[in-house]
Amino acid sequence: MSYTVRSTEKLRKSGADFETKSLLYLMNFHSSDIEPHYFIVDFFNDLTGVDRLGDKLIDVQSKAKSNACAKEIGRELVTLYKNYLSDFHFTEYILFLGGVPASFREDDTKTEFYIENIKKEAKESLVSGLKEEINKKEYTKNLPFNQTKFNEFVEKVLFVINDKAEKEYIKGIIKTEKINIVLDENKLIAIFNEIRDRQASKKNTNNIEGITILIQADA
Repeated sequence: MSYTVRSTEKLRKSGADFETKSLLYLMNFHSSDIEPHYFIVDFFNDLTGVDRLGDKLIDVQSKAKSNACAKEIGRELVTLYKNYLSDFHFTEYILFLGGVPASFREDDTKTEFYIENIKKEAKESLVSGLKEEINKKEYTKNLPFNQTKFNEFVEKVLFVINDKAEKEYIKGIIKTEKINIVLDENKLIAIFNEIRDRQASKKNTNNIEGITILIQADA
């Protein structure tokens, strides 16, 4: 079994900011039975959280745009879908979004939800966008389409809408009562920016496009 890295990217500042929010979300705000111990940047996807033993993976794709339509959002699911079909076992699939249109959610108070909270017309557009992208991408268009697996996949995706500013994500990971410093807004943003720059540097310096790794099957 094997896995080939496809569609790596370099980032603009806005995209880098948003991917750092998704990292900090996964570190401290995501509710899961899996506690990520390692974070892999731009390999399987924008971000992958891995448990301490290395056998449970959370797959995260980010979309910074705050006014994307349902069809655009569906297109963003394609790398999650690719990984769902891969030989690796991903335990969770997350699409981290900058925002959704008013016509997207049944209950617009929920910022974390599955497809059952997406309105019927929006759901149809989302599915259409994903199918179009599957037929367009080199790494999925030649795969045999399986409607059952496709339906299973879309049921598994957790949609998360960003609802915090940079400083709030940093506050969430720093327990200020345990350290004898005062973190004002400038310090919080400076910490966020340092994390962002280090994270972005992983994407901008490592040329891993096309690398294939072999997966050892269980005996």
